[in-house]
Amino acid sequence: MMRSKGASSVRIGMAVVLILGVCLACGCGSKGGWEKSAPGESPFGAPSALSTDREYVLAVGDQIAMEVLFYEDFDASAVIRPDGKATFPLMGEIRAAGFTPSQLDSLVTARFSEIIVDPDVSIIVKEYSDQLVYVLGEVELPGAYPLQHGMTLVGALSAAKGATRTARLTDVVLVRRETALKAWGAKVNVERFFEEADFSADPQLQAYDIVYVPRTKIGSLSVFLELVFRPMAYPLSIIVRGYELVTVEERQ
Repeated sequence: MMRSKGASSVRIGMAVVLILGVCLACGCGSKGGWEKSAPGESPFGAPSALSTDREYVLAVGDQIAMEVLFYEDFDASAVIRPDGKATFPLMGEIRAAGFTPSQLDSLVTARFSEIIVDPDVSIIVKEYSDQLVYVLGEVELPGAYPLQHGMTLVGALSAAKGATRTARLTDVVLVRRETALKAWGAKVNVERFFEEADFSADPQLQAYDIVYVPRTKIGSLSVFLELVFRPMAYPLSIIVRGYELVTVEERQ
């Protein structure tokens, strides 16, 4: 979880898809000294998507309920909006996307502690939104795809009908939201998986991961991320949900 010296953190808006296209057209990141990860190494550690003990992370579109023991008048439901927030009586707006239910439970409990002695608050997911991953850049059918159980990066590329002839498969970028306010970007050498017939390091995807296939070599990932996630205010044909105001950092 270390950052290289040149790693940058930048605030992003809702224009992820369009900006990715702009960066592609400009051929950004043509210089630099990126060191490839060792064979068999996954940029986000050992695959964990098949684990059944990992707590669900709230996402945009989820319907959640707040229940306060012995204070039923405070019980309420809300849908997490595209800005990642939900609104509850007395609480007002609270950021919910990116937190687990237990984490949000703790935050809401802390707020209620100001008006109730030893509040017992529960956050329950009443309805789950569709879980998506985004495959962008030099693929035949870029867009949002349902996250299948155990889906890997290569599987997502397959869902997008594969890479184009101009794709740079040695420099595929994977962006993953880690918390409500932080995401990581890492490069994955997909070409090596096929050359060595070894897919052990093929990362298993999580909800709302972004897979971006560039056309040219990305020398400095931190420079690339800064260009890609610079806030812009253009209309979108696809909204990448859950990445508003997130700090994106390079993962080494």
